[in-house]
Amino acid sequence: MIETRYFEQLCPKPLYRIRNQYRYCDRKKLPVSLKFLTLAGVDPEKVRPLQELAAGDRVDEMVLAAYLLLHLFAHQPLKSRQALETWLRRKGRDFTRFEEPARAFAAAMLAEVGEVEPAAARTAGEGRHHFCCSMAGKSLLSSTNDKRLRIEEPLG
Repeated sequence: MIETRYFEQLCPKPLYRIRNQYRYCDRKKLPVSLKFLTLAGVDPEKVRPLQELAAGDRVDEMVLAAYLLLHLFAHQPLKSRQALETWLRRKGRDFTRFEEPARAFAAAMLAEVGEVEPAAARTAGEGRHHFCCSMAGKSLLSSTNDKRLRIEEPLG
């Protein structure tokens, strides 16, 4: 029998729903609360520890949602990746305490569908093609003066 992915399209898991919904969105259209997880079909009991970590602070919840999206789309095309990373740097506060819980939650979602976590794939020696999202929407005929195409140098 030929192996296909059609069943996943007919009955998608929450990870696939999230990826399909937000893959080509601009940063301003990305979710700013953790409610997007329950809307995609994730059990609310699994989301509750993340909500408790944010402790009702709107900015903390926005940053946690951003880290979650970055980890869920690791090695996957995401149109707004660079804008999201820039937004996180521009916030100016230290949000490193959210990165590990977001990575662990994303790893659990990836394991649920049988995908290997990107960090584990690198250590296991599995080569995966990394899709460069910053090149996805660019035309070869674009102007070099177009401000949307400028690459921002990392700070530090």
